[in-house]
Amino acid sequence: MNATLVLPELDANSFWHDDSGFQGIYDVEHFIQTLKYDVRIVESIPEIHKNGKTKKIKAHQIRPPRDAPISWYTTVALKKMKEHGAIYLTPFSHRLAEEIDNAEYQRLRCRVNYHALRFKPNIMRLSESIVDKLRAQGHFMSIHLRFEMDMLAF
Repeated sequence: MNATLVLPELDANSFWHDDSGFQGIYDVEHFIQTLKYDVRIVESIPEIHKNGKTKKIKAHQIRPPRDAPISWYTTVALKKMKEHGAIYLTPFSHRLAEEIDNAEYQRLRCRVNYHALRFKPNIMRLSESIVDKLRAQGHFMSIHLRFEMDMLAF
């Protein structure tokens, strides 16, 4: 698509009322560095300077169909992006687990999920401390029974 990724906005209002945001939870520098050969990433939509004036692009919000194939993004979404300069896909949470037949896209998805997304050091220290305390008391098991829709941006 020859597009630049703007760091995601996480939903802060649905349930938890947590405004930490992507930058407050994930190691942004690591995310950008890990993906620098795959996709251009910026922290926010840049301003445009035209005729001596500065203007910030407002992303056009579009709602991808639940089971949209990759071709939907490379046609419909791309057309809207060219029309408006930027698009904001929402909600996006359920698109993360869909089957992808394209090996290159699957490789990129795995690279994002298992290499690029890393919690900030303070969150890692806290989680390691909690696990150490649990282990000190013997064996333990953690079960996550469902995907929480409030975890991602809508």
